[in-house]
Amino acid sequence: MKRCKGVVALFCVVVLVCSGSAGADCHQRPGERGALYGTSDDPNVLVWGSRFRLRLYEEGTWDQAHTLVSEALLAPPGTRAVVVSCISDFVHSKYGGEPEDAIGIKIVTGPLRGRTGWVLSSALHVISSAMRRKGLLLARGKNAHAARSMDGFHRDAIRVVHESALEYLGRRSER
Repeated sequence: MKRCKGVVALFCVVVLVCSGSAGADCHQRPGERGALYGTSDDPNVLVWGSRFRLRLYEEGTWDQAHTLVSEALLAPPGTRAVVVSCISDFVHSKYGGEPEDAIGIKIVTGPLRGRTGWVLSSALHVISSAMRRKGLLLARGKNAHAARSMDGFHRDAIRVVHESALEYLGRRSER
């Protein structure tokens, strides 16, 4: 009986140590809110049912990716999500570069509301509470009315995308 308690206690300690170190280097923290955006070529985001499928998709061959993609949910750009967990440097792209964090999320808006899944850290753009309070938006003309009807989060998401586009254009003009 004592031996069984010792094994259970050891298992609990190992789980606590591993879970504490897994999120130590993550950029996103549980509870942070953000918006899902893919790349400029394809702004939709694949939301995976497990972090291992996410990793297989990113690291695998074209055939593996083609097989796995049917198991993912397709979240439209701007879908809001809350960070549930983070595994640091879990995904290594087949194209090289730095490893990315796998982010466990819960979707809070849109057609996938209430669903959970895993995305790359580059797909989740965290918007701070200070940015949400400011409610800044760079809309003019006929878009201004639509902008006033949006909630603060969407205004911030549009502003972040707009700033990214301006930064990109600024870099192009420097060349």
